[in-house]
Amino acid sequence: MIVTLGDQPRVTPQVIARFAEAEGTCRAAYAGQPGHPVRLTAAAARRLRARPPPGGARALLRSHPLIEVGHLCRFGDVDTPAQLEALR
Repeated sequence: MIVTLGDQPRVTPQVIARFAEAEGTCRAAYAGQPGHPVRLTAAAARRLRARPPPGGARALLRSHPLIEVGHLCRFGDVDTPAQLEALR
């Protein structure tokens, strides 16, 4: 399962493909900083649904690898109408 956020429209198909090809649970990194998307195995997704750890998915993801994808897209949220208009 690949989880990405709707407020990050600059995530490219290349980033999604990188996570589709990945094995196991992992998380995107941008210049070494964790971000989205994340890839969860079926077992990890079941664990989160059944008994979320304190801190939620972030706590679970700390023990899994980061995949650097900053070279495949521009990182950043689009949170306001002005930011969306600038993106257009």
